Amino acid sequence: MDKGDSNAEAQRRIKICAEKGKKRLDLSDLRNMSVIPESLLCLKNLQTLLIEGNFNEIPNWIGELKQLNILSISSHCIENIPPEIGNLKKLKSLTVRNGVMRIPTSMVNCPLEELYVKGSFETLPKVFGNLKELKNLALYSDKLKSLPDSFGDLSSLEELTISSGKNLRLPESFGDLRSLRKLSFFAYKMKALPESFGNLCSLQELSLYTDSMEALPESFGKLYDLEKFYFHNNKANTLPRSFGNCKKLKTLDIKSEALTELPASFYKLKNLQTIHLDTFKLKALPLYFSRLNALEEIVIFSGTITSLPKNMGQLKNLKNIQLDTHNVQKQPIFPKNVSCVEQKYLIINKMLSVWPKSKCRYHLQRKPHGFESKFDALKNMSFKYREKILKDYSLKELDALLLSAPMEFEASDRDRAIFYDIQVERYCKMRDRFRPSKKNILRIVEVSDQFLKAWEDGFAKAKTMLEAIYEKEQDKSSFEDRYNAKIELIPKNFYRNPKTSEWEGRDYDDAFTILQDWLRTGAFDMTVSYDPATKDESDFRSRLHVSRELNWNIFIARFFKEHYLCYAIYELCSRNHWALQDIAKINDMYINIEISCEKETGEF
Repeated sequence: MDKGDSNAEAQRRIKICAEKGKKRLDLSDLRNMSVIPESLLCLKNLQTLLIEGNFNEIPNWIGELKQLNILSISSHCIENIPPEIGNLKKLKSLTVRNGVMRIPTSMVNCPLEELYVKGSFETLPKVFGNLKELKNLALYSDKLKSLPDSFGDLSSLEELTISSGKNLRLPESFGDLRSLRKLSFFAYKMKALPESFGNLCSLQELSLYTDSMEALPESFGKLYDLEKFYFHNNKANTLPRSFGNCKKLKTLDIKSEALTELPASFYKLKNLQTIHLDTFKLKALPLYFSRLNALEEIVIFSGTITSLPKNMGQLKNLKNIQLDTHNVQKQPIFPKNVSCVEQKYLIINKMLSVWPKSKCRYHLQRKPHGFESKFDALKNMSFKYREKILKDYSLKELDALLLSAPMEFEASDRDRAIFYDIQVERYCKMRDRFRPSKKNILRIVEVSDQFLKAWEDGFAKAKTMLEAIYEKEQDKSSFEDRYNAKIELIPKNFYRNPKTSEWEGRDYDDAFTILQDWLRTGAFDMTVSYDPATKDESDFRSRLHVSRELNWNIFIARFFKEHYLCYAIYELCSRNHWALQDIAKINDMYINIEISCEKETGEF
């Protein structure tokens, strides 16, 4: 529905609402509505109004709809909420999104119980705490820097969600939110929680997503009613010593790139039922872990844990255990007669004996010889663990892994998946190192032209071959339908041997060779028809491989915007994950031509 139709439909619904004396009006499906209709003023008894459109302001007269209890307004670019919103003395629920730059002070005059605001506001009114009846609050702003001191006066607040793109600073009064039961922070630059945080005596569920917080306050252990804690953080290397005092905790979910240990008080969490630890650097489970008898589910991902508690099998309530701990050589023994342990969920990734501990990070032995064992060892890793390991490899080591792979025609599906992972990681590292100098850019453009010339040369040879067959063909009718030419290109990298001065192919110790062997050839062959009688080349000219109607440079990198790149360059980068440095090495093409007939096939 376009803008005009949306506006007309809004007027129609308002008229019906007025005639029938309805108290609820829903315009939320008219997303192209360009203005909030002033005819809404005739709805004196309206209690619920839901609007979504493509307008940029909320009119001042919105404050005249005195009976409103629920108001929801959504658009792409609402910058300001009018001060007249404070005249709505019966408003219980307010939603305004997106683009809000400022929240008016007058809003505190509304008896709000629910408030949802999304935009780019930096702070809240100083008297925001006057919203004494507010129970649910959601604030989404990429610029929110701080909360006012009065925030702790929100004595009825039960659920709070805050999303901020800045280093959000919380006032000490935050701990005065004694009714708060559920709290969610999506503030990846927030660095600290106030020490008063432990005073949130009613808090039952906490979700904390931040990458900049180095530690939780020691008062955290005072959250005696906390039952669920979701902590995603990449700076804090441990939890507070008082953490074990959260004795009602039932669910713990931690995802961290920095956490190396859990506090000694961890064993006090007697009611813990579910624990998820996505903590690659976690060195060990805490002492007396087996005393957590309420545990029903354990999910652990770690690259540094080398052993698990022997008495882990004594957790009698355990139903689901998933351990992605590659360096654990011996798993705990679970009693065979314990029926509540479902062995089908037991996942233990065991480390191969060919990899003893080394000085290498994550205890990964990098052997100077015998790279085949390294590629094979990757098969025994989960995708998640393999991804972590590959990120730690240098380009030289990634090349060595590629060279240790089997030939493509001998590879299993598992081999192909691993090769792909290595190739993608190598591609990302090399992409970041590519220098877009004029020389390097022009080299890629030159290779693109090389592909186009090779297609033209291949088609010229195919035409010659088809014309020769045509001359000998007795039945020349429907020749084009019966005969096809398949043109295949194979990119090569030759170099001049300094001893013989001859041009030779690279040795098999070069990554280019293995990339060439694993090349997905779909983009580098085409089957075309050609009728020597009409000399019609339209089938060949219309192919993506040679057409210049679409420039593939926009899919490669912005620094190629002044140049044309052909489809083959796009395929090498996107589908085959060749780095631009690999493509720059191409200096020749093999051209294979195969002529096929519906009756017979021949290679020339």
